[in-house]
Amino acid sequence: MTPKAILFDLDDTLADHQFSVQIGLVALAERHACLLQRSFEDLQETHAHYLELFHDKVIRGDMSLDAARIERFQRIFAHYGEPISSDEAGQVAGFFRQAYLASERAIPGVIPFLEYLRAQNIKVGIITNGVIGEQTLKLRRCGLESYIDLMVTAEETRTAKPDPAIFHYTLERFHPHAAEVLMIGDNWWTDIIGAAQLGLRALWLNRYGLTCPDTSLATEFTTYEPLEEVLSLIV
Repeated sequence: MTPKAILFDLDDTLADHQFSVQIGLVALAERHACLLQRSFEDLQETHAHYLELFHDKVIRGDMSLDAARIERFQRIFAHYGEPISSDEAGQVAGFFRQAYLASERAIPGVIPFLEYLRAQNIKVGIITNGVIGEQTLKLRRCGLESYIDLMVTAEETRTAKPDPAIFHYTLERFHPHAAEVLMIGDNWWTDIIGAAQLGLRALWLNRYGLTCPDTSLATEFTTYEPLEEVLSLIV
């Protein structure tokens, strides 16, 4: 059955977050050689660890976004044996952010898919573990804003995926009949498990060749291109 509404995750499902992170880290490493004393892959993993650690505190309301950015880069530089002050970390965070913002883009194939959904009067929503201001700007910079009917953030609800509460909250405002809603996301734990708890049908975007943990919970796809192949999955 073709869904009447589709819920998307935002980062790495619609917006190419990992691409922008990589651009930002490359720019930082060109300025700070200490960050590459192991490998770029190690830098990516270290950044991802601290990003998630402090992002969770932001969502809970325990830390401001600016403070989280400063703390993240202080921890990263300390990890590589080059401690920096909070002022220096603020400058590093600002430099990284500018590189990140300048490279933001929609994942290839996303815009034609959203255009099709709009033409078919299929409602489009977003459920994200991000913060309102950041994610709203991301939609605009990636050219996605005009296609979205509703966005719910973890900051707004003070609960994050895969907690069923944020899914219930979203469905109440978006489309109350779970059987008519499809969830599309890239994170197995937050998106697919979260959707499964409410009985939502799901598509798992797997761009990095991961092993599907349970084929009964989601249909796997790796790209939005060609459009016809993605459309065949939503019916």
